[in-house]
Amino acid sequence: MALSIRRWEKPGEPAQKVALEKELKAQGYQPEFWVDKPGTSYPNRKYPAETILWILRGEAKITVGVDTDTLRDGDRTILPPNTPYSLQVLGDKSLLWLIALKKKKSKRP
Repeated sequence: MALSIRRWEKPGEPAQKVALEKELKAQGYQPEFWVDKPGTSYPNRKYPAETILWILRGEAKITVGVDTDTLRDGDRTILPPNTPYSLQVLGDKSLLWLIALKKKKSKRP
């Protein structure tokens, strides 16, 4: 899988937490907000559902397969289900980011 990143191109901060949460829930995702210290590393993670990783503030290195890139304020990527990735917080500031998993659609009788 090729790593695809949407860069934030608007001036100022990406968005406020409440607006992001509302937008993602409307799209069928369940967002969780995280704050990690510089140097924090998450090797070989994966989720059973489609997953959005969205950097709200800070900088992190992401590796998916053979692709490695740096995510900065406002950047996000969408990973298909069960896609292994590694993430490392860069710089000397904490990383504020979110992980949003696509909810399974409930079956109606």
